Formats: sequence, structure tokens, C-alpha cells
Amino acid sequence: MLPDMKTTKTTSAIPYGPDGRLISVDCDANQGLPTFTIIGMADKSVSESRDRIRSAMTNSGFTFPKRKLIVNLAPANIRKTSTALDLPIALGLLALSKQLLQSDLNRNLFAGELALDGSIRPVTGIISIIECAIKNRLKSVFVPSENAPVAALLADKIKIYPVANLRQI
Repeated sequence: MLPDMKTTKTTSAIPYGPDGRLISVDCDANQGLPTFTIIGMADKSVSESRDRIRSAMTNSGFTFPKRKLIVNLAPANIRKTSTALDLPIALGLLALSKQLLQSDLNRNLFAGELALDGSIRPVTGIISIIECAIKNRLKSVFVPSENAPVAALLADKIKIYPVANLRQI
């Protein structure tokens, strides 16, 4: 018998040249001791997101999944250096644990750093992140509220949703 396996996918981007680079955030839950691993050439700021995400989820009233969790950031050959991946990782875990629908994540791009209380902090390179979403024909981008004034410069090309905290998604 195969183990109970679940996967979700969320889309984000990181500043990488003028248009950014699309990042697929794939989350997987398996049976086993509860662990939370991030793979895919993540630097220290991304690896540290595990603690930010766990606290943000629980302090926002969500349940953190008690499973063996693996988050893969693809493509694996590019170093991920942005805290903008906090929000899409958290959303992938919420979909994985059925606290959010996977269909709500599809064709959208999410970017934002999570604070321990669940609020969403601004990120650098928001223009290149949005340009990446436009280039890849996504339908909308969810950005930190503090990035909204700059993001509004591209609102005629893609739908922009400013969010202040994890509960607003």
C-alpha cells in the first residue's frame, strides 16, 4: 500500500534581472515524523522562513500541518535569495492541509515576507516580480500592502491585490 501523499503548487517570483524569475513552490506531505524541509538551492533567508511561516500560520488562527513536509523551490539550479517566498510557501502548506483550496492559488502569483504575527511585510524587487507574472500570463498578483503604490504602476497590465496579512488571502 502506498503512503498517503499530497502535493500542492503555488507560484511566486524572485528579482532576477529586469523581469524576475518565476519560481514554482511545490509542497509535499508524507507520513513520518513531523519535519519541515525546504529544498531547491535556498539561501539562509529562505531557510529561516520555516520558523516565520510556522508562527505566522498559528498566530493567524491556522493549523500548522503535523506531517513530514517538503517544500521544493524550482527551478533548483537558481539560488533563491528572497523573503518574498514566505507567503507562497505558507499558502502551499494551507492548501496541503485543506485550509485553503488549491484552485484559489492557480494562475496567481504570490509574494511577501511573513512576520511572526501573520502580517505581510514589503519585499524588494516588486516591479520585476510583477513583470515576471505579466510575461508568464498569470491572471493576478498578490503583493504586500506596503508595495501597493509601486505595484499600481503595472495595474493596467495585470490585476494587483494588496494584502496586509495572511488572513486576507
